[in-house]
Amino acid sequence: MMQHLHDYVKENYERGNFQTYNEPDWSKTEHSYKNCSYQQNTSDDYQLGYQQARRDYETQHAFRHYPEELVKLTNKLVNGRVSEILEYIKGYNAGKEELLHK
Repeated sequence: MMQHLHDYVKENYERGNFQTYNEPDWSKTEHSYKNCSYQQNTSDDYQLGYQQARRDYETQHAFRHYPEELVKLTNKLVNGRVSEILEYIKGYNAGKEELLHK
């Protein structure tokens, strides 16, 4: 499941799909990446996850479940190498929470 999610995020990132949205900047998180050895612009992954949650709700009226806490732990263990997956999941969960509380 993690590899599938990683491939999905990477494929959409490379295609530039995250650039087509005119949404507010949803990248504000409490986590600082200054000390991570793997740094990149994670706001795009976050926004991609957020938009996927919206599409899932609009098309299926259902959401996927991603193991955020497990990915957080994994990210710490591998020195931030799965940051893009973690940010995607954070964005997805934020979109899900916002839609559930409308």
